[in-house]
Amino acid sequence: MDAGSKINSLLTLEYMQREHENKYFDRKSARIRVAELAPLISAFANADGGTIVLGISDKKRTLEGINSIGEERINDFINAPKDLCKPMPRYQEEYVDITND
Repeated sequence: MDAGSKINSLLTLEYMQREHENKYFDRKSARIRVAELAPLISAFANADGGTIVLGISDKKRTLEGINSIGEERINDFINAPKDLCKPMPRYQEEYVDITND
């Protein structure tokens, strides 16, 4: 698996799994409620920005993916910044395709 972000080359699968969460980086399970992302999105928007990775569990850093949660829920995550945060922060989303070998 040589997967990673096309927007930020530092965001490889290895990085996303091993990096400690900090004021610029956080990972969340795809099982999180969409509304629970609002405080995190706002915090990053009010600071110097940051990256939220969905589909990797918080504690064990296990790759879960997001395909199993369905297209409607994925769209809810993508729209969370504009639907849940006022004023709407600037944001960019990216789907990173990872295939288990």
